[in-house]
Amino acid sequence: MIGQLPGSGFAFVDVDNCASAEMAVAHLIRLGHTQIACITNAAAPYTAAVDRLRGYRNALEKGGLHFDPALVRYGDFTVESGYQQMKGLLESGVRFTAAFVASDTLVLGAKAALVERGLRVPQDVALVGFDDLPFAQYMSPPLTTVHLPAVELARQASNLLICLLQGEQSCRRQTILDTHLVIRRSCGAIVD
Repeated sequence: MIGQLPGSGFAFVDVDNCASAEMAVAHLIRLGHTQIACITNAAAPYTAAVDRLRGYRNALEKGGLHFDPALVRYGDFTVESGYQQMKGLLESGVRFTAAFVASDTLVLGAKAALVERGLRVPQDVALVGFDDLPFAQYMSPPLTTVHLPAVELARQASNLLICLLQGEQSCRRQTILDTHLVIRRSCGAIVD
């Protein structure tokens, strides 16, 4: 599998979604943000969404900040859900100066909702995504995001599948790949 189902026993290749999300939110905290919203990439039962939300909470806790469930919304993999969830946050009246959106795809919609409301990125709301999809560097402003090594995930998963199909006993059944934060202008750390 690419990704994992905890307790399933399936062989997998994945990233540490919890630590990666924690890294992204900790960056926003280092920039001085104390009210940080979160839009997950998927509904709560989805493993990566649970782990990314846990990373968000861990960063808040380590940063001495209070977790406020009113600042959390649940996406569903789509641009439209990013738009709807950010719109819901804005309409709720809850205050925030930054948002961790756990999928670059959802960031597209979230940013559209911010612009529709007349808010600027990063001046009014700093944004950090997750995936480092090819379009992230071309957004306006370019998106700060967690780099997910998609090609390497696919390569290692393919090699694992071949190894398992060949019946080799030495197959590495669990592989966690590294991520890193790509800092661009959407978080406000880089000023023109």
